[in-house]
Amino acid sequence: NLEQARQLASQAGAAFLAVMVDDRGADFHHDRQLLQARLRELGVPWVAADDQLVPSDRWPQLRYPIDTHWNVQGHKEAGAALAPWVRPLLARAQG
Repeated sequence: NLEQARQLASQAGAAFLAVMVDDRGADFHHDRQLLQARLRELGVPWVAADDQLVPSDRWPQLRYPIDTHWNVQGHKEAGAALAPWVRPLLARAQG
């Protein structure tokens, strides 16, 4: 339950950020749109890894070819791209 996750994070003094992975087809896209709408309703910040973090033409080099999970470089680039999203949440949680 997203609301419970957000509340648990808040009670622990933490911020909650949902990170969406890449869009993998029509069914996934529809489900992701529903999830994003629910996150907006709850006021939960979110970021889409495939749209907002790393340019789509970079992802082939950042994934393992067999199962498409992020490789070491993919984790590094996603982490570096997430930092600007996470820093304000950390400051808010600490303030």
